[in-house]
Amino acid sequence: MVWLKTLKAGIIAHMQNIKDILDRLKSLRVEKELRQDHVAKVLGVSRTTYVRKEQGAIPITTEEWVKLANAMGKELAYFFILSSTGAREELLLKFYRALTPEAYYKAYA
Repeated sequence: MVWLKTLKAGIIAHMQNIKDILDRLKSLRVEKELRQDHVAKVLGVSRTTYVRKEQGAIPITTEEWVKLANAMGKELAYFFILSSTGAREELLLKFYRALTPEAYYKAYA
């Protein structure tokens, strides 16, 4: 049963990290005075879909994170750094590894 408690603690910590990342996204959007419909157009999705992504109901893809960072004038790492557990750094590395060269050039073109 100890492993179950450890697993639950890990899941809760991961969920908190995701919440922190999404909170940072929303805070920056509000700070930049960007409307959800504007950001949705940048991503090529509907406003409703973007709202669900910002709330964590739908995952944000690696390409979308790159587009969000560009649209908001921040480095991609901005959303994932400053973690006390290092989980954000691991997540950022995962996103970078998942980004294909074609997607990278498309996002930065």
